[in-house]
Amino acid sequence: MNRPGFIPETWKDRAGAFYAFTVCWWYRSATGEPIGAVARFDSINGGGKQIIPFFKPNGRGGFKTGGPSKPVLFGAERLNGHKAPVFVVEGEKVAAALQSLDLAAVTTQGGANKAAGGDWAALAGVTLVYLLPDCDLPGEAYARDSYKALARLQPAPVVRIVHLPELPDKGDAADWLMMRLPDWNGFEPVSQERRGELAAELLALVEAASEPPPDEWLQEPITSKLPPGKPPKAVGRYVATPSGIKAIGFDRNGEPQEEPLCNFTARIVAETARDDGQEVHLLLTLEGEQGGHSLPAVHVGFETFNAMGWPAKHWGSHCIVEPGMATKDKLRAAIQHLSHTSGRVERRTVYAHTGWRKVAGEWLYLHGGGAIGKAGPAGGIEVDLSDLARYTLPAPSANSKERTEAAAASLACLDLAPLEVVLPLLACAYLAPMSQALNVDFMPWVEGPSQSQKSSIAAVMLGHYGAAIDRVSLTASWLDSPNAIEGKLFALADSLAIIDDYAPQPSTPAQNQLDATASRVIRSCGNRQGRGRLRADLSRRPERYPRGLVMGTAEQWPLGESINARLFGVSLKRGEVNLACLSECQAAARRGLLARCMADFIQGLAQAYESTITDSGRAWEEYRASALKQGLDGRAPEQVAFLLVGMQLALHHWHQCGLSVPALPVVETLMELAQRHSRHVTDSQPAERFRAALVDVLASGVAHVEPLAADGAKGHSPEPLHGRHIGWHNPAKGELYLLSVPTLEVINEALRKGDSPLNIRPRALWRQCQQRGLLLPSATTSDGERTSRLVWIAGKAERVLPFRADAVWTAS
Repeated sequence: MNRPGFIPETWKDRAGAFYAFTVCWWYRSATGEPIGAVARFDSINGGGKQIIPFFKPNGRGGFKTGGPSKPVLFGAERLNGHKAPVFVVEGEKVAAALQSLDLAAVTTQGGANKAAGGDWAALAGVTLVYLLPDCDLPGEAYARDSYKALARLQPAPVVRIVHLPELPDKGDAADWLMMRLPDWNGFEPVSQERRGELAAELLALVEAASEPPPDEWLQEPITSKLPPGKPPKAVGRYVATPSGIKAIGFDRNGEPQEEPLCNFTARIVAETARDDGQEVHLLLTLEGEQGGHSLPAVHVGFETFNAMGWPAKHWGSHCIVEPGMATKDKLRAAIQHLSHTSGRVERRTVYAHTGWRKVAGEWLYLHGGGAIGKAGPAGGIEVDLSDLARYTLPAPSANSKERTEAAAASLACLDLAPLEVVLPLLACAYLAPMSQALNVDFMPWVEGPSQSQKSSIAAVMLGHYGAAIDRVSLTASWLDSPNAIEGKLFALADSLAIIDDYAPQPSTPAQNQLDATASRVIRSCGNRQGRGRLRADLSRRPERYPRGLVMGTAEQWPLGESINARLFGVSLKRGEVNLACLSECQAAARRGLLARCMADFIQGLAQAYESTITDSGRAWEEYRASALKQGLDGRAPEQVAFLLVGMQLALHHWHQCGLSVPALPVVETLMELAQRHSRHVTDSQPAERFRAALVDVLASGVAHVEPLAADGAKGHSPEPLHGRHIGWHNPAKGELYLLSVPTLEVINEALRKGDSPLNIRPRALWRQCQQRGLLLPSATTSDGERTSRLVWIAGKAERVLPFRADAVWTAS
């Protein structure tokens, strides 16, 4: 493209980015004299452009930057005596493209908001005008404003609007041509040999598809004066001008008065309702213009929009809102008013979570790429998971061969490690989509030393929920903040989530922080409850609790009986993972086979979702009853029942996909795991930890108890006594008499060296010791059973804690 000398080769914007000259379009008078030009510069690095007007005479036959001083029309020189239809389009590029087809095409200078600045008088005498709007909301607004201007001509032409078919979003007539001219760059004139056929095709199309513009396009706001002497009255009229948005009112004499609200224009082009499954948050998309330059689209929440601090924040300090709270309210109302009267505001719903939702009477499973229903991918569903977008499932298998291939990749995961490791993990992968329906309330805990491949094997299981998920992109880390973890677990409804790497920390404060995070998250999973929150008006907000199945990987167990009771332990040793099989499963995950298997499984659930819930609930009750008969107690029967339901679902899916599944000791393996974890929970009880620590400090000489004779007199110790004196031992009665304060001080000091103090009140600890049969009952008082007892030792009464010696020395 030839570049006039007054137009530079490059253009630098306010941010310092450089743009290279691409093309120039001349504006001419009706007689053909140049009156200015518009140049397009494209980003040197790609991804942007600048449209710069040159209409100010420079005194040397050229022009310098600046908009026109009066209305202009690109293509006006082609209208002199022209009786053929005239095409009104948006932008010089489109108009020039149609002009190269020997069609009369015009546009105004300045883009979609500048239709009012066009020299529409140049169309006087034209009998037929076609409006070709761009395929977006600003394009519709430009066509409407052009129609208003044309309707004021005398005589007014017949105006028809044409929406070209097949246009992409924001597409225009140049895009329509480009679909027919794949080698055309959009700027050069259309080649001579194609002009005739393309012009004929376009004319035939607009003649067949044109329609009158809507009647409401010509409706004008109230402009009449008020009678003299009347007080000012707000009439709700706002106008967008090149210098900004203004409010129009009337003074006491009825004369219209303009009140500037800001020095820019803004328009809501879209409203997005973000539905997280509990609340719906409205997000507005706004576009604007200032000083003839377009402002980038911004996305703000409705509360932020109401506060009106966003223009300067997102568009820069040169966008000024006039002072005064009332002005901000008026500007907010003006933007809403102008947006909804000047064009359509696109409205859409975006789901911000995974899992099951009933939409239009059908159960759909949401994931990062959309939704899956009983017939496969569901159209018209938009899901935005932000940084969790890796949770994306492919379309279900197209045929039985693909279903079998995907299911076989999932079944192969059984060979990753011993059954006591992979069975519960695979069960969780297939149980997760039923998390909310079955109210799954425990956390699988994959515990093993460093380099035991626990994160890698967990990532394979998570590969069922997205091909882009691997060992370094697991859901969360235990070092993340609790709020960040809870936000992710809330969004991942009916999905598997993995929190990675609960490991010893280099300092006590860091370890305490890690333990606090783990305690909060594990309790939230085990109780299916979130932290209570209040709004600014003190009303209660919905709780954000985990809505999927959460798995943790760790190098050690967390502290506390109640914490461990909410876990289901899976221990992994170094060397137990089959590395060759791991590589094959990781490759299958990257290829999307595991995710496609889950998509097939989800589609099957959608076809019988409610009956599957009923059947799974019934199976869970039967498994729990069986676990209770085997002596499991606490939370263990419910946890193992959930895992058995998950494996039942997995096995059923593999069989339906045509696989021959070997006989597996599923029930026996999972029941044994539950027994093992129950023993771990028991060992983590404060009373049991106290007993084990007491044995250690006595055996190591950190503390000692003095021997007593049967009558309470001091006995003789055959060996020297070392350490702190914490009580007495009466072998004849089989009792230990411990002093409460010294004993607790010694025990906590010993445990504190291992960063694992008891963290329990003494009275609660002694009550637990009584319940476990360690501490003998004492005299009953008005508020219950006393834990201490008065005994006579060497003629002196001592208040002690009477423990059963045999129960202390022998673990139960």
